[in-house]
Amino acid sequence: MFKTIKLSSVKTFSLMFSIIFFLNVSYTILKSVRKTLAVAAPGGSITSIPLFELFGVLPAAIFMTWFLTKILKKYSLKKVFYFSLFLFTTFFILFAGIYYPKLIAMAKGTEGTTLISFASMLFYVVGELWKPALIQILFLGLINFNLTVDQAKKAYPPMMLGASLGALFAGPIIVYCNSDSLWKLLPLSTEKWNHSLIMMMSFVFLIGIITAFLYQSLCKVFNITEGSFEKEKHFSLKEALAFFKQSRPLKLLGWIVFADYIAFSLAEVLFLGILKLKYPLPCDYCTFMGHLSSIHSLTFIFCALIVAPICLKKIRWVSCAIILPVGLLVGEGIFFFFLCGESFISKLFYFTHEMWLTSVIAIGSALYCICRAVKYTIFDPCKELAFVSMPDMEKMKGKLVIDGLCAKFGKGTSSAATISLISISGGVIASAGPAAIIALGIGLSLILSTRKLGSALDSTKLNPA
Repeated sequence: MFKTIKLSSVKTFSLMFSIIFFLNVSYTILKSVRKTLAVAAPGGSITSIPLFELFGVLPAAIFMTWFLTKILKKYSLKKVFYFSLFLFTTFFILFAGIYYPKLIAMAKGTEGTTLISFASMLFYVVGELWKPALIQILFLGLINFNLTVDQAKKAYPPMMLGASLGALFAGPIIVYCNSDSLWKLLPLSTEKWNHSLIMMMSFVFLIGIITAFLYQSLCKVFNITEGSFEKEKHFSLKEALAFFKQSRPLKLLGWIVFADYIAFSLAEVLFLGILKLKYPLPCDYCTFMGHLSSIHSLTFIFCALIVAPICLKKIRWVSCAIILPVGLLVGEGIFFFFLCGESFISKLFYFTHEMWLTSVIAIGSALYCICRAVKYTIFDPCKELAFVSMPDMEKMKGKLVIDGLCAKFGKGTSSAATISLISISGGVIASAGPAAIIALGIGLSLILSTRKLGSALDSTKLNPA
């Protein structure tokens, strides 16, 4: 293929680092905003997240994957990236500047609340698709096409550091955009939340322009022309699914990605529900998410600088990949123990309700930060290394199915389970017990599947000599 680049080039590293940095700045901002819109903004509630995931994100992810297979047949990966980036950034700036403020002004009674909820779901869906479309499929797809396994092992730790720094950089932006001082200094709306939303989406739009120029420069470094992917792009979603069914490693990898989202999402919804009890106002809620992103990023940086390089270069693939399932199982065990056992915990540690609430939020925050840091800096690179080792045609087929469908089916399944458990149990917190059983059972299956996948990949060049 085109694996003739000099990875030692400072320019190559700088461009890959910068692109993943800026894409993750925007993704972190979007993540905080979409969760705030779903949970704490007007018309929001904790039950909105599983509904948005099941009835919004899942069908949209299926459509996105089908759409990408169609346009990749006609246009280069470079053009598809530009087109997708333009659609995303244009939507966000129009939503914040025009659509959402008008809905808030028009909102009256039940009808207005319904319209706002629909708008929040629309933003949630588009914001959720940013990562699989732009980062996982179109950007990392470009990287995987142009690096060998050995080059990828060197490139992914610094790229994951760029992702970590991007999330860290986004935290202060989120906090500042939601601050009273900025609202008083430059009031873009009479409503504080509208003002904050416009400011944050303006950053996303500006970052999108910068990213487009950086992506163009990286394509020049890789010497990518319009015909570069001509051979790889002639396949359909049906063909990609058929290939996925025939490949045991891809099926195991698909299950791991699918199950990871189920296990984590079940705990995340409960964590966000508890969080709203402490921060009921949207700006306060979004500010906490900004602070959480900063802490999250520091954990990222530690893993990216110290843990990931050692793991990816020195130990076996399966030993790296299994860190996330084990950490998820242990972390969620502690989180659910505290969440489900308020009475026991209060007697054991002499906690008041407020102290118990604070401890659950602290444990949930630690679980959120540590498990996601391990996922993005260790597990995701392990997943990408598995793709890099495959023939070129198989890379894009596998990525489209796993990153485009398996991840979203995992979230959709988790959402369906959450909705069912809430309906049966009579409330979000009341559903914690059965959710714990499902999440921990899925965690055990993740460990077993990762071991099997490690055995299947033992014959490849993924393991150190």
